[in-house]
Amino acid sequence: MSRKRFRVLVVDDEERIRQVICELLKDAGLEVIEAASGDEGWTLMQDNADIDLLLTDVRMPGTMNGFDLVAAALAHRPALRTIVMSGYAGESIGRPMQADLFLQKPFTLVSILSKIEHLLFRSQPLPC
Repeated sequence: MSRKRFRVLVVDDEERIRQVICELLKDAGLEVIEAASGDEGWTLMQDNADIDLLLTDVRMPGTMNGFDLVAAALAHRPALRTIVMSGYAGESIGRPMQADLFLQKPFTLVSILSKIEHLLFRSQPLPC
């Protein structure tokens, strides 16, 4: 029996960061879709019912930031695993945290891969 190949949507307006994360995830055997804005990410979420995890930055151009994208995605697919990342300290303070995990940038590639694997393979929320 073959193991399911997980699909991850990576949303970040910083192209270099998005490329590095996407390459890491592809090298780990994950299928990756990428978007450069919350609006583009939301369109891809609606068009791809088989996305297993949403990994999104907070601050992006367009009408949807990362928190808005997570809220819309979870309303559409409540079982979706989600990670929000930001380079701004305190970004999540005072906001209801709907995501499974909040990651402060910068982070190591090993740590983000470990957290993604934990969410996908164990399906248990991690402490922030």
